Amino acid sequence: MVNPVYKMWGLSACPFCVKAKEVFVEKNLQHEVVILDNYRQRLDEAKEKYNWKTVPIIVKSVGDKDILIGGYTDLIEHLEKNSKDE
Repeated sequence: MVNPVYKMWGLSACPFCVKAKEVFVEKNLQHEVVILDNYRQRLDEAKEKYNWKTVPIIVKSVGDKDILIGGYTDLIEHLEKNSKDE
């Protein structure tokens, strides 16, 4: 089975972006973080692509498939649900 990679787009001053990154590290999850402070157009493109209006935008990638998780609260719920399913 391919391990998922969590991808997050966010802003450095966003407290929920910081918290999400801490969760990735604490839980030893493979992740990529893209901080878009100086690239608002790229942030707007990510928001449009995933139909998500706030940051962070968190996506779980498994193989070539991307699944929108949502924001920080959605990430916590997703991880709790997955730990119960195991």
